[in-house]
Amino acid sequence: MNKYGDVYVTTCYDAFIPRENDAGKTVLCEGYYCQVYSDGNFENEIDNFCLVKGFEITDLSEETVDAGIRAYLCA
Repeated sequence: MNKYGDVYVTTCYDAFIPRENDAGKTVLCEGYYCQVYSDGNFENEIDNFCLVKGFEITDLSEETVDAGIRAYLCA
C-alpha cells in the first residue's frame, strides 16, 4: 500500500492478466492489479486498474510500477 496524494493504492501481482496482442489474440501477461481507495482503512474503493508488462509498463520493477501508478492517477 502506498499513498499518492489524497488516495491509497494497493497492488497485487498477477501472472494471468488478459491483453490483446498485435495479432489480435488474447494473451495472458504478468503485471499488477491495482486498487485505489479514498481512505487508509481500505473501506472505500474508488477505482481499480491493471498495469501489464509490455503494455502499460516496460518491466515489473518497483520503480516502473510506481511510475505507472502515478501516470494512471494523473491521466
